[in-house]
Amino acid sequence: RAARGRGDLSRRSARTAEQEGHRGKLGQTMADISALVGELSGITDQKLKLERYMAVLQDYVSQAAIPQLQAFVQHVVSEDVQLAVSRPVVLELAKSMSSLALEQRKEIGLFTLDKVGLRVVSFEEQVSVIREELATIYEKEEKWSEAAKMLAGIPLDSGIRVLDDNYKVEKYIKIAMLYLQDEESVSAETYINRASLLISDGEEEG
Repeated sequence: RAARGRGDLSRRSARTAEQEGHRGKLGQTMADISALVGELSGITDQKLKLERYMAVLQDYVSQAAIPQLQAFVQHVVSEDVQLAVSRPVVLELAKSMSSLALEQRKEIGLFTLDKVGLRVVSFEEQVSVIREELATIYEKEEKWSEAAKMLAGIPLDSGIRVLDDNYKVEKYIKIAMLYLQDEESVSAETYINRASLLISDGEEEG
């Protein structure tokens, strides 16, 4: 019994050491983010800078290193990074999210939307891809209204991007169907009306 007790204690000690080692490594990696940012900011060649940013992004995504990804995203979407670099990097992140576990996708997706914030006009395509990914996740979880609201946040009429009316109609109908799943008929009707207006305009032009 004493030997078994010592064995259990040893295993617990090993697990504790492993956990502490993981936390220490993570803390060290997070501390290195600022040094990494300094290194990236010092690259003057735009092509080389973009390649380096992309390499860092893929490294974090492949490791599913969410805290590091969050720190990286916060830097990338800031005004410190030129749009010529930040836009393709955030778009690549949006397209790479599918390789992460579902909860990780939600976490990094929502975090990115939050950090983009008022700069959404600079990242409309990127935000749209992320919102569609998150809406798909909410739909799988049968959170119909959450999925509808996520799609409704896609900037369809900002004038920044030229979007096909068929694409808009498709989104409006999808949003309406999701609201109807939760029996939110008033919200659904709003988007059905928007789709109808576009369809009517298209028929008149035809």
